[in-house]
Amino acid sequence: MSLDRPLPQLRPPVVLAMLIVALALQTTVLSAAAIGGIKPDLVLVVALCTGLLSGPAPGAACGAAAGLMEGYLQGTHLGALGATRALAAFAVGMVETRLVQDRVVIPSVMVLLGSLAAHGLYFIMAPEFPVGRPVRIAVTESLLNMVFTPLVHLSLARWGLAKRR
Repeated sequence: MSLDRPLPQLRPPVVLAMLIVALALQTTVLSAAAIGGIKPDLVLVVALCTGLLSGPAPGAACGAAAGLMEGYLQGTHLGALGATRALAAFAVGMVETRLVQDRVVIPSVMVLLGSLAAHGLYFIMAPEFPVGRPVRIAVTESLLNMVFTPLVHLSLARWGLAKRR
């Protein structure tokens, strides 16, 4: 028996609005509340949750948009951020279509793994040495992303999914 499930359709304007709000929060409020100079990547969390809720293709599109938005604001490695976010959201969407749905635990673990994957891919595309600093940032940021996952996931599930008639 397969656990594949039909995937609901997301409302693109709601997802875009969530990306913009996440980017605004990430660059203002969360910058002031950084732990050791490291803050959560809410834009990546939105992209990964999009993949979790609607599958690999919408997740990849949202991930690419998220990475391009972040790269544009940072002014560095625009293509690497877009590609790595797209690949991570695609992979999370592929895995999630085969898992039993849960509201908190599975999305949080998948965002943790997806965040680590995005950082690993980014290091491959735009290496930074010495390696200790990027690893510390990746682990800390991924754990922080996991903390914010329930709020983002439940918000997307509540307002971002199209109603079935």
